[in-house]
Amino acid sequence: MTHWCESNWTSPQEFVILGFSGWSQGLRGLLFALLLPLYLATLAGNLLILGLALVDPALHTPMYFFLGALSAVEVAYTLVLTPRMLAGFLLPPGGQPVAPSTCAAQMGLFVALGGSECLLLAAMALDRYLAICRPLYYPQLMTTGLCWSLLAACCAGGSVLALGLTTAIFQLPFCHGGLVNHVFCDLPAVLVLALVILGVGGAAGRRKAFNTVASHLTVAVLHYGCATAMYARPLSSRSLEEDKLVSLIYINLTPLLYPAIYTLRNRDMQGALLRVVSQKTPGMVHQVDLT
Repeated sequence: MTHWCESNWTSPQEFVILGFSGWSQGLRGLLFALLLPLYLATLAGNLLILGLALVDPALHTPMYFFLGALSAVEVAYTLVLTPRMLAGFLLPPGGQPVAPSTCAAQMGLFVALGGSECLLLAAMALDRYLAICRPLYYPQLMTTGLCWSLLAACCAGGSVLALGLTTAIFQLPFCHGGLVNHVFCDLPAVLVLALVILGVGGAAGRRKAFNTVASHLTVAVLHYGCATAMYARPLSSRSLEEDKLVSLIYINLTPLLYPAIYTLRNRDMQGALLRVVSQKTPGMVHQVDLT
C-alpha cells in the first residue's frame, strides 16, 4: 500500500462498488440466473415461517415468537444486500456508483441486522435452555413481556453497534476514488480505503433435548461460523477477491438454509403448514384430522 500517496486522501463524492464487474458478461449472467432463484426461495421460506408464526394459534409460544422474529430479520437482511448485488451482475463493466450516504446506510443496516441476528440467536438459546432445564418454571420465566423485551434489546444492541461502527468508519479519510472491491459496502472493503490501515437425565432424555435444539445449534454454527470466518481475520492477511466469493455464500446460500432447517426438522411448523393448507383445501381436513 506504499503507492497510496497522501495527496489522494479525500472524502469521495461517491463510492463505486466493483463487485464482479471485471468478469465476463456471460459469467455474470450465469451467476444472476443461479442466484435469483435462491433469493426468491429465501424470501418465500422466511415469509412462510413468519406468516405461520403469526396466524397459527398453536405457534403462539416463545420459541416461535423468536423464530418469527429471526425470519423477519432475515427478510430485511436479504432485502438490504441481495437486490443491489443481483443488479450489479446485469450492469455494464465499471461497477455501481453509490452516494456516500447510500454506502453508509447499506453498511449500517447490514451491521444492525447482522448484530441483531447474533443477539437474537443468543435469546433463542436462552429460551431453549429454560424450556429444557427449568420446565416447571418456564411459563413463569419466559413471559410475553420478557420475549418482547429480549427482542427489543437485540434490535437496540444491533442498532447501537451499527451506529457506532458506521459513524467511526465514515469519519475517516478515503482514497482511490472510493473504489469498493466487494459486492456491497462491507466493513473490510471500505476500511482498506482509509488512512488508518497504514499505520436433562438418561440417554432418551438427552437425545430428546438435543433434537429440540438441533435446528437452533445448526443455524447458530452457520451464522457465527460465517461471521467468524469473514471478520475475525486481520485486514493485512485477507483477500478482498476471496471475500467477494465468500459473500455470495453468506448473502445467498446461508439465509436460504435457515427456513429449510427450521421447517423440515420441525413437526409443529409442518403441522401448522398443513392446517393452513387444509383451510384453503376443504378436502384435506379429514386427512389432517386422521393424522
